[in-house]
Amino acid sequence: MSSLTDGPAHGHERALRRAILLSRLAPYLSWAAGFAGVGLVVLFLIQAGLFANLMPQADLTLPTIEKPKQITSEEVTLAGTDKSDQPYHITATRGWQDKDRSELYHMEKMAAKLRRPSGEPYDVTAERATYNDKEKGLDLEGSVVIAEPGRFTARMERAHVKVEDKNLSSNSPVDVELGGGKIHANGLEMTNGGNNIFFLNGVKASFTTGTKEGATP
Repeated sequence: MSSLTDGPAHGHERALRRAILLSRLAPYLSWAAGFAGVGLVVLFLIQAGLFANLMPQADLTLPTIEKPKQITSEEVTLAGTDKSDQPYHITATRGWQDKDRSELYHMEKMAAKLRRPSGEPYDVTAERATYNDKEKGLDLEGSVVIAEPGRFTARMERAHVKVEDKNLSSNSPVDVELGGGKIHANGLEMTNGGNNIFFLNGVKASFTTGTKEGATP
């Protein structure tokens, strides 16, 4: 048999149990609410593009550009024909146009293949070279070597070559090796397309048959 006073008692008991349960869950609920708040903040920062700016940024090292105001090229090639209709071919591992004089091209590790009027080829190499496009001339510097197979090999530090007529001159000490002997001079000139070679200033020559010393005008 029930009484009218039992209903309110059970209602108070259920309310008390719910209050106790909520008090026990309160810390967890506050943590969940905190995480939800952080998630909303992070989501807002990402959408606003601000999150990336707050992250630590790695240092970016930009490459150094040599001669930024000059036109630079790798593996330079110049080719054409001279006054005798003989082809010439000039290459370099690196080259750039002069910033002040557009007709000048500076080259490193230059190698040229030239031909005498009769067609015989010879090679010219140098560590550095400057090509004048107007004058069709080459100024060579550093370990200059002029070699014609079976004829001679000449070594010097500086030389000037007129590409159109193949004339060459040098005012630096020259050492020449040729069949049967060696020649040392303080200058050299090649004219007539390389057919004539003159040694200048304090010439010394040694051959397998003997030694000669003298000077040329």
